Amino acid sequence: MQSPNGHDPSSAVPLLATALTQHAEVLLEKGKFEDATPLQKRALQIDESALTTALEESMILSMTVVASDTETAASAAFIRSLTRRVVRDLRQLSRICLLKGSLDNALELATQAVSTADSLIPAEGDRDLLHEDGADDGGAGAHKADHLRFPCISEHIDLAAALTDQAIALMAKGRLAEGAPIMGRCLAIYQALSEHHSGGAGALTPGSKSDEPAQVLLATALNNAAELLRAQGLVDAAEPLLVQALSLRESALGPENPSVAESLSNLGMLWKAQGRLEEAEPHLKRCIEIKEAVFGQDHWSVAISLSNLARVVGARGNLKEAERLDRRCLAIKTAAHGPDHPSRAVTLNNLAQNCRARGELEEAEQLYRQAVEIWDGVYGDGHPLVATVLNNLGLIVYQRGDRDQATLLLRRALAIDEAVYGPSHPAVARDQNNLADVLARPENEHEASTDAYEERRLEAVELLKRSVAIYGSFYGETHPHARGVMDNLVRILRDDEFEDDGGGGS
Repeated sequence: MQSPNGHDPSSAVPLLATALTQHAEVLLEKGKFEDATPLQKRALQIDESALTTALEESMILSMTVVASDTETAASAAFIRSLTRRVVRDLRQLSRICLLKGSLDNALELATQAVSTADSLIPAEGDRDLLHEDGADDGGAGAHKADHLRFPCISEHIDLAAALTDQAIALMAKGRLAEGAPIMGRCLAIYQALSEHHSGGAGALTPGSKSDEPAQVLLATALNNAAELLRAQGLVDAAEPLLVQALSLRESALGPENPSVAESLSNLGMLWKAQGRLEEAEPHLKRCIEIKEAVFGQDHWSVAISLSNLARVVGARGNLKEAERLDRRCLAIKTAAHGPDHPSRAVTLNNLAQNCRARGELEEAEQLYRQAVEIWDGVYGDGHPLVATVLNNLGLIVYQRGDRDQATLLLRRALAIDEAVYGPSHPAVARDQNNLADVLARPENEHEASTDAYEERRLEAVELLKRSVAIYGSFYGETHPHARGVMDNLVRILRDDEFEDDGGGGS
């Protein structure tokens, strides 16, 4: 097909944008988020410019009497292709912003991606896609898909992926109630694709992820929906979704596939959250066995699974084995990514927690400080991950006898989380609880009678009142976090010894 100005639109595919995106992905793997950002922005600009040009040429073509049906169809297909590229660029930028802790920007970009992807769905019958039956369970099953007309399977998959990003961004900001129906719509799309595929429609058309079995895409959506439920404290409700996701992946991909390993890990960590440690451990070990067989023993993905197993083993009381697993994890990450990659800070933080549990406070403090240094260097001092490790560091510093420095660290953590999340997020409640813990503990009986201590105690009371209100509104008043903080508040008001509820730190 020739466009009105005499060139073939298919030759105008912005290859430079593809190269920039690929370069950005390499930088992301290395943890160089700031370096990746301008490359991905430039790719988006190129693709948007190409799309604008294609739309203008299509308009001219539509006014050309001699334009054939073939030319018109080719022009429309090219515009769809460019629009999908823009969707992917927006999603990648949203992901980068999420990694950098720029949650507002991440949500804005994900919302743009949803709007752009939605524009490709035909208005008649497909745009809404979901036909609600009047029932609304408030979660992943709130929407039902009665049917799906397919000429645009790839576009539906793009839309579902963008919806997932939007829900994850909302979840990161603590807006879980808004994320639930979005994830429900995403699930319904994948469910419809799965039913279409299993109903004998044959292989899905190539493009994006549409060459994957629909059951695998549905399993991914189920995993994401389960994570949303977990974030709301609805751990029991998340379990059947993860069980179904594991079954779908084993059926579609076989028992030794890395995606099956991911599902085993997700289910194992959910069981850990439920306290079902004996059931969780074999799932996590099987996950490691699959990954080692597929990728080799020193692959970065194996390191992540080693870390998960260490959390379960440590929770079962075997701190030495947990340390061994974490140190192997750290060695793999260092070899794969170098000493300054942000994933190393995660393992340093875990090793520090292990040392703290064993009473090795000096080593724990050193490890926490290394983690802070890495995350500060990668993200800057305003990232929520920095706040997490500052919380842990502050509690260790207090245990080692320096309340003034601990207070400064905990106040800095609280300021970061309030700036990122606003005043009503569970991370803020955690910070307030930890700060109150330090403020309300007198060093001795004499200090407990001073005006300075009374001022600190009153501040601790106000912090805990706000923390209780946040946890109560977010999870409900019966949630363990809300009850724990309320118990601490009651103890302070009674002038009893202030005790940690076990929910401090991270």
